[in-house]
Amino acid sequence: GRSLVVLTPVSASQLCGPSPERGVGNPFTYAVTTAAQGAADGFSGGEKNGQLEMKELVDYVLKTAREKSRRQSHIPQFAGDFPTDAVFVSAPPSTTSKTLEPKGQ
Repeated sequence: GRSLVVLTPVSASQLCGPSPERGVGNPFTYAVTTAAQGAADGFSGGEKNGQLEMKELVDYVLKTAREKSRRQSHIPQFAGDFPTDAVFVSAPPSTTSKTLEPKGQ
């Protein structure tokens, strides 16, 4: 089957702008980017499994964009239907990287 999911940063009657929180920029872009980087993995009560499922993405983006705009300007909109096990992004589990020490120490 096919799925269609639409996430928008604001409703038609709102303007989109930067977050009042320093370093965030656009709250919607921030939320989508950090979700895809792994922050949303396990967000909706699922397990952290290296897969970003659609429910995790949608729930994380809606909540994070609202929080980062301090509920002032960004009320993301969601429309669509998808299977509960639909995966948006799949990544191999991260490996622990070694901390490099400066030479001579």
